[in-house]
Amino acid sequence: MNLHYTILLKIVLLTSISTTDLLGQDTKTWDFGLLGRYGKDYYKITYNAPYDSYKFSSDNSFGIGLFAEKKFAPISLIANFEYGRANNTQDLCECSRTADVWITDTRYHNIFGSMRARKYITDQWKIQPLVEIGIQADWFLGFSEKRNGTKSKYHPGAYAYDRFVPSGIGAIGIKYRSFALSAEYQRNLTKDFSSDKASAMGNHYIIRQGYSIKLAYSFLRI
Repeated sequence: MNLHYTILLKIVLLTSISTTDLLGQDTKTWDFGLLGRYGKDYYKITYNAPYDSYKFSSDNSFGIGLFAEKKFAPISLIANFEYGRANNTQDLCECSRTADVWITDTRYHNIFGSMRARKYITDQWKIQPLVEIGIQADWFLGFSEKRNGTKSKYHPGAYAYDRFVPSGIGAIGIKYRSFALSAEYQRNLTKDFSSDKASAMGNHYIIRQGYSIKLAYSFLRI
């Protein structure tokens, strides 16, 4: 009788320990959060021969948005949705070139949507190193500008230029609890602001690449 009670007690204890261990595991695989980035964009404008190409950069660029991360083994898939703005001292795509007008400030407004694959190098450390690659869809909303020192005015569209372009993404960073900090590189995979409309210097296009520091915060895990 005592042996039976002893065996039953051991079974109950083992079952309790196993259940406790199972409940203690983190089975939540979805993270939702906010992100922000700050950086700089670099542009190369290429004209048809015999005109040359030239390079220049934005004063700065920034973005804010939302993300969702789905955890698999051994990677995570991340969807980002972001609003971005590049601040420039010149009219990059000549969206509103007009004679006898001095443009003192131009801002380009975009929507970005991306899909990324993230690999955590190890999950044994509190601070987890990570690498990330992905593809992004850039959608040009419009531009705002100051003319001859007047108040900034917003213009939807992009003149005679393409408004959609895909981009490639690469990033490295670290994650600590709900925060992730990364250094990111982006580059157009096709011509950005490609125009078939002849201008005084012929048809031309722009290629963009950018560097930024991004901070993400996960506020919901399910």
